[in-house]
Amino acid sequence: MFDKVLPITALGAIAVLGAQPAWALDADQFGARLKGAVELLGVAIDYDSASVTGDTVTLSDFTIFIPGEEKARVPGDVVFSGVTETAEGGFTIETATTADLEIDDPEEGLSLSLRNVAMEGITLPGSIEEGNLVPAVMNLYRSISAGPLTVSQDGSEIFGIRRFSTTIEGPADNSDVVSRLAVEGISADLSAVPDAEAQEIVAALGIERFSAVLTGDSVWNPETSRAGISDFTFAVKGLGSITMDGALTGFDRAFVEDLMALNLQMARLAQEDEEVLESEIARIEQTMLDRSANTGIEGFSIRYNDESLFMKALDIAAAEQGIDGQTLATGLKFMVSMGLTELPDAAFKAMATTQINAFIDDPRNLTISAEPDTPVDVTALENAEEDPLALIELFNITIKANQ
Repeated sequence: MFDKVLPITALGAIAVLGAQPAWALDADQFGARLKGAVELLGVAIDYDSASVTGDTVTLSDFTIFIPGEEKARVPGDVVFSGVTETAEGGFTIETATTADLEIDDPEEGLSLSLRNVAMEGITLPGSIEEGNLVPAVMNLYRSISAGPLTVSQDGSEIFGIRRFSTTIEGPADNSDVVSRLAVEGISADLSAVPDAEAQEIVAALGIERFSAVLTGDSVWNPETSRAGISDFTFAVKGLGSITMDGALTGFDRAFVEDLMALNLQMARLAQEDEEVLESEIARIEQTMLDRSANTGIEGFSIRYNDESLFMKALDIAAAEQGIDGQTLATGLKFMVSMGLTELPDAAFKAMATTQINAFIDDPRNLTISAEPDTPVDVTALENAEEDPLALIELFNITIKANQ
């Protein structure tokens, strides 16, 4: 009898054991790796409990510590799905999600709702070691998204964002690390602004309910030490947009490593039970500025594209003076010419006057650019208050209209 039962039992045991993973996720180890990785961002976290089901880790009731600020309690769970332990003792995570956030303030009649918060492509390193922080922070996550976000008062939405997302791409084969930001469907109801004068301006601009977007890329190349922003645009539908581009040199791996090390200091200060001294935060911030001294400004540009804002603003200003907008535009051209008379650079003065006047006559777009022959040390900006006009020649600033 036993010779028949035992083989069946053994086979059953083998089948059951074979269906189990060769290892189980350690919630405490996972939590420790997460805490260490988050410190790279200059903040610290803690949580009350952790549980594991298969390849899913759930952490409950987060507390976020920010230097110089009150700690923030985030109720609910954060669920990490598709968790895999790496050979180095870290973890990769397919997706992290949180419960939707709902906050109400009955006294003010305000409520906030944030839905669909998610992070994807997360890598938690096995250890956080100063001197090797750059790879850890570059691979920390691949995308973060959330939305919609709504803020309501007495049941009516007064501000909203349809969707927020940011992604990181690279590096591969010593290429750029590109971060892309998109804040879509920004809307606000300004019809209930309590100030009467402000309400008149809102009505004149036609922005009782305005719609906007914010998009842009930031780029860093670890090999060339070049960093910058590209096509960083804030656009308000029907009014206009501002687009910024710029580049800095000197952002090598050592520089970024130093910044990450300072982030770790900030995060660890935030977790101390005693109040963080403002002097300590100021010291770290000054250290950041000091380490930025070796960076140089390669160039930048600010472009304004007008749809209707310029003439609407002129009409508002003109009405206060009892004249029409076109009359004020003519006077503005005269004021521009007078305002530039003290500039020592005759060529720049002539160029600026011609281009600004061309924009006033036909407000389509206006671009201010800086294209220095060689990168300008950022410390040069410290002298801007003493002699701001010197920056015009130093940065080789140009102004172009309607191009």
